[in-house]
Amino acid sequence: MSYNRRRSPRIPADLEVNVRHGGDERGGRILSINGHGLFLRTDLALEVRERIGLTIELPDGPLQAIAIVRVVVDSGGRGIGVELKALADADSRRWRRHYGLELRRLGIQRSLHDEAYL
Repeated sequence: MSYNRRRSPRIPADLEVNVRHGGDERGGRILSINGHGLFLRTDLALEVRERIGLTIELPDGPLQAIAIVRVVVDSGGRGIGVELKALADADSRRWRRHYGLELRRLGIQRSLHDEAYL
């Protein structure tokens, strides 16, 4: 039996991202998002529980965030699942709005705990 620990549904995405860690910065691509995190591809070597900086290129402009690496997958490139931990208030609102708009665009029913994503 598997248990889904996500607090909100994961949906496909195609966004550019810059990843910063330990003085290194690399580009990458976001492949999926949810209300609290994302999955991205980058060639930057990262480990679970590391703290990283992200600049996410949303349609309305760049968003800055601090994230914690939760999953590292090595198959056909480096896949990293992260939990978003620190965003400025305005960026947090923009992330929730972007996610909510994408949920609506895809016709995905939100659960009760996703009401903030409009």
